[in-house]
Amino acid sequence: MLCVGGLSIGLPVGVQMPPAEGMDPRHRVLVQQRGNDLSPPLGLTSLPGSNQTSVVVSVASNGSSPIPSGPYFLLANGALYQPLRLYSDFAGAFTQPLISTRNESYSALPAALPGIQSPTIGVPSRLYYTRTASRPLAGVRTGIKDIYDVAGVKTSDGNRAWYGFYPPATANSVPVQRLIDAGAILVGKMKTSQFANGERATVDWVDYHSPFNPRGDGYQDPSSSYSGGGAGAASYS
Repeated sequence: MLCVGGLSIGLPVGVQMPPAEGMDPRHRVLVQQRGNDLSPPLGLTSLPGSNQTSVVVSVASNGSSPIPSGPYFLLANGALYQPLRLYSDFAGAFTQPLISTRNESYSALPAALPGIQSPTIGVPSRLYYTRTASRPLAGVRTGIKDIYDVAGVKTSDGNRAWYGFYPPATANSVPVQRLIDAGAILVGKMKTSQFANGERATVDWVDYHSPFNPRGDGYQDPSSSYSGGGAGAASYS
């Protein structure tokens, strides 16, 4: 096995990597933490990585679609797999990270970097995407306020009871679908106060912790309804 291009992965656990844009959706990379006494799962190949991690690649048939430029994992049989780079949400801006599955549906990214109450966000390389007149947001990493439905995952509206009671969305909301159609890459859902309520959230942060405001001493009020998006935009480039 050969690793192509720049890749940075640290302590991911059970991550299924999506295929490159336009490639066979069956192509996946599974990244999994493994100790010295563990063996690769049956039928999988492992590549030792940093921080005692391994890249475990499931067997898949070769695709015939054009392959965009970017970093890949290359198997001896010619199959290519697209990695994600993992970042810690140290500002607490996200409710959950997302990974694309198929048919414009998503699931929660099952990855974890060291940190306290810090979701791990996985992002693909920008090299895979080319902006066009019809897709002006191609490759733009985007967080969605957690009041908008994303197909395949639950919507919390900033409320634990709401999240637990209602099933995952079966379709993308109109604003989300328009972003996807324009080429945006959804990387996660972002925090909001309960039901996007109020300009100064107080009791609204009982179910979920308020995001951190990177300005000043880091503990100033990040406001309420779009606090997650504001903290994320100010904290991450």
